Amino acid sequence: MMRSDVMSARVRRGDTLRTVDSEELVVGDLIEIEEGDTVPADCVLVECDELTCNESALTGEPEAMIKEVLTNENYRHNPCPFLLQGALVEEGSGKAIVLAVGDNTNQGRAGLSMNIEGDDTPLQKKLATIADQIGKLGTAIAVLCFIIVCVRTMLSIFWEQERSLTDNQNIADVLNAFILGITIIVVAIPEGLPLAVTIGLAFSVSKMQEENNLVRTMKSSETMGNANEICTDKTGTLTMNQMQVMEAYFEDEIVQGSSNPSI
Repeated sequence: MMRSDVMSARVRRGDTLRTVDSEELVVGDLIEIEEGDTVPADCVLVECDELTCNESALTGEPEAMIKEVLTNENYRHNPCPFLLQGALVEEGSGKAIVLAVGDNTNQGRAGLSMNIEGDDTPLQKKLATIADQIGKLGTAIAVLCFIIVCVRTMLSIFWEQERSLTDNQNIADVLNAFILGITIIVVAIPEGLPLAVTIGLAFSVSKMQEENNLVRTMKSSETMGNANEICTDKTGTLTMNQMQVMEAYFEDEIVQGSSNPSI
């Protein structure tokens, strides 16, 4: 947990109530919260008094969520007894048991998911393939040129007998062939290829900006340029295009839950 995310929490251990840093909390701790507090960890309520939490920083929903303790009397109404780390307590007070801390919380997992490196873009994969093919072709040509020069030198010595085996020119020819092969390998991949790709991506970004589509990372223009529809909720949060019906009005009655055999 980053030091900037550390907050104070009132925890009851045994018969003692004391204030500790949130990074010292462990699963099973009983914490007390009240109006104005920030929830220090993911918890489940065991006692509350008209408790509401603002979870807009996590879910994007601006309205406060009503929290209730789950009991045998109210479980059919789907109460929400869970408190998420980082939520602000707007009203009421209560006691809760810690369920998850650190990177295991909902906020912690979201932070870890942002640190995952993405895969190569389609253009990067094509450029890697082209560079690999050019490199193999350049190496093959370099080896072929070296062999040809060496064969020509051997023919001059043993077939045409233009020079002796101990002639210094033989060593010079082999060295020149080796230098020629290295040069071919070095210049096989054009130096202007990365620059041309960068210019092309910059042009794509400018064209997308003209269509009111701002792309902050140039390589993202490859994928965003192929997007026809973007699925978001009312607050602009990106979704997975998978929605679930929680409540419906059907045949003069309200049906609750994700599934109902009467439908």
